[in-house]
Amino acid sequence: MNKPLLSLVLALSAVGMGCRHNPPPQTTDQNQPIPAQSFQQHWEADLALKDDSVDRMFVRDDLIFVYTHSHKAYILSRSGGQVLNIDAVASAAIDLFPPVVLGDKLVFPTNTTLEVYDRQGNRQRTINTENAIRSPAVGNKNVVYFGSEYPGGSRLIAMDITRPSAVPIWQVMTPGGALSAAPALYQGIVYAGTQDGKIYAVSEDRSAIWPLEGGVFLTSGKIVADVKADQEGVYFASTDSKLYCVDRMTGKVKWQYFSGRPLTASPQVTADTVYQAVPEIGVVAIDKTKSKFPQYGSGDNRDAKWIAPDAVEFLAADEQFAYMRTRDNRITAFDQKTGKQVFQSQRTDLQLFSANPDKDGLIFAATKGGKIYAIKPSIQGGGVGELVMRLTGMESLASAR
Repeated sequence: MNKPLLSLVLALSAVGMGCRHNPPPQTTDQNQPIPAQSFQQHWEADLALKDDSVDRMFVRDDLIFVYTHSHKAYILSRSGGQVLNIDAVASAAIDLFPPVVLGDKLVFPTNTTLEVYDRQGNRQRTINTENAIRSPAVGNKNVVYFGSEYPGGSRLIAMDITRPSAVPIWQVMTPGGALSAAPALYQGIVYAGTQDGKIYAVSEDRSAIWPLEGGVFLTSGKIVADVKADQEGVYFASTDSKLYCVDRMTGKVKWQYFSGRPLTASPQVTADTVYQAVPEIGVVAIDKTKSKFPQYGSGDNRDAKWIAPDAVEFLAADEQFAYMRTRDNRITAFDQKTGKQVFQSQRTDLQLFSANPDKDGLIFAATKGGKIYAIKPSIQGGGVGELVMRLTGMESLASAR
């Protein structure tokens, strides 16, 4: 099997606001007064792709990662859009999983290796894994955790990227189910889901956490969507049609949402709401904090706070609005309390997005051709800048349909 050759070329480019190699898109208004309920261009970066196209995009800490169809990975500053360029030369069969940021180290998992760089663009090492990597990775300090394929089943692997040996720190067997979804890591505990419907909770020293039978939580379907965790609980969607929230330390159900559809998209978790994309239904907003029952584990089947039937994916949120990509490929603002559509963008050429669960409301989007945007909703208006062409208010929304 061919191994990927990753070379990092430091190419800080002045591609932020006001300094571009190419003219701005015709759909952007330059230096216009910013009205209320509109979308303002925070920055734009033009990767000037030739015979290539953007394939995926990820928000990680203070960085934006853009992967292209030809296995090139670009790193952009989240704050200003300055570009670091990573050229990943590999055969078409090589998978490039989402990146992991470990302080001053950047880890790029492929299907056979962990490629380690520092933030200055120096390639530090290639770690050849004994068996194929099958899931995205998460990490803390110098350790990354990922699913790996072994004869007879999968394993959850803990790998220290600073050790001279490529031998894992530990492994947890997950017999009967492949581990293809990204694990979650929160306060020293790794939560991993498998395709036989099990969720494992393991400490950083490999100790089982949950006092459940076999130490695992069992659903009636596959876990193929990335697991999430925060102070309130562990969140995972199953093809048994349920979105679960369980206690981090006990594995007991705090609440569950029954969607009526197999769930394959990862939940997006903000401070007070979980957003779940449901096939043929839309995006469902679920209040993650308020319960009908004083004690969880007593059948708390959550109802949707509201449903956005035209929404396809959650993009970002601020104190007032949740921003979604809708079926017409526009960015649409939904009132967080009611789910009512309030305003939306007019342009439809933004084809890729990366969810940003932080409360700053920034929306990160890209065109296939390599134009990357950070978009800031303008709620109150005021000031002068560049607009991502918009419709304002419910009358404009109604007239656009």
